[in-house]
This record gives sequence, C-alpha cells and structure tokens, in this order.
Amino acid sequence: MILSLGILIVSIVFFSLLIVSSVLIYRRRMPVTYSIKNMFPFEFTYRSDFKHNFYTYMFLLLFVFACMGFFITFDMSYTNGYHIFALISGIACSLLIVALFMIPLTRLRLHVILAIIFFTLSFACAGSIFISAWRSNQEYLHPIKIVCLVLGGIILLTQFGSMLNPRMTLNFKAEEKINENGEKVMVRPKWVVFAFTEWLNIILFIINMINITILTFTF
Repeated sequence: MILSLGILIVSIVFFSLLIVSSVLIYRRRMPVTYSIKNMFPFEFTYRSDFKHNFYTYMFLLLFVFACMGFFITFDMSYTNGYHIFALISGIACSLLIVALFMIPLTRLRLHVILAIIFFTLSFACAGSIFISAWRSNQEYLHPIKIVCLVLGGIILLTQFGSMLNPRMTLNFKAEEKINENGEKVMVRPKWVVFAFTEWLNIILFIINMINITILTFTF
C-alpha cells in the first residue's frame, strides 16, 4: 500500500509538470494562451514535431505509466469486488488518456469513440469506488469512509452531469470578429464543452485515485 501511495504522489507530480511544461511550450509557438475551457488536450502536440514537444511527450508517458503502476501495484488484500473493478477500469483509463493527447479531431470518429469510452470507464471507476465506500460504511461507520463516500458521490454526479450535458457536442464554430486593425479574425467560442469535459474527466480520474487510496487506509 505504501508503494501505491508513493506512485500516486509521483503521478500527481508528473501531471503537474506535464501541464506546466505544455502550456509554456504552447505559448512559445502559438499567439494565444492555452485554456482548458475551449481547447482539447491533443492541441498541445498538434502540428508540432517531437523535438519541440519533447517535455510534453515525456511527462505524458511518465504520468500514464505512473497511473498504471498505481493500479497494478495496488494491494488486493485491501479490496473488495467493487474496489477491484475500479482498479481494472483505472488501468484502461490510464491508456485512454494517451489517446486524448495524441489523436486530433482530424481523425474525428476515432477521437470521439475513444473519448466516450474514457468518459464511461472513468464514470464506472468512480461508481465502483462510491459503492465500495457505501458498503464499507454499512459494515461500520468511520469519519474517513464517510468523507470518501461524499467525495465519491460528488465525483459521480459531476461526471454523470457532464456526460448528459446537451452542449457536449462537436458542433461548435469559430466566431468572426474584427480586431483593432479592422481585420476580420476567427475566434473560437469561450467554451467548447466537449474539450472541457475531456479535461474535467482527466482531473476527476486523478481525484478518484486519491479517493480510493484514502478509502483503502480505512480497511
């Protein structure tokens, strides 16, 4: 269990380095500031070579390997059936994160299919942790278990709501605006819900890892 906790901390560090380095690299090569509100994860690497995005690729792979290592090294003696399903879906989600960062919308069907699979498995992972916490609290109440149950419920409702959001479509168009020089420019919408949902589920996936770790310490 201590090993999994250490790997969890490492994975969070790698994710932080991934975001910071990618945003800095993106700022150097693009005239706009990156925003998770209307930009997809794949835009960090889109139309740029490996040399200029070395740190993005490196920290992405390190983050994903760390996430997989977290689930693979998890001590099964602490788990129940629902817990085990969370670990299996967690490994699959770790691999799918790579697809979200690597497959652009030029391969629209593949990107959307993999994104939906990621949303579904991430939701299943959160649901498994929530049920595990619920069953565990039925055995005996524990303050930390109750916190895990509440956190799991919030994650579950957030993911469920994001998947049912009617605005989560790829039917978005850039808006035509006139800049200070009188030139017409195309500006993307302030919010692209599908892109934001991808980022939201990646972040909630990490919180799920934290939640399942905390819950395990109460067994």
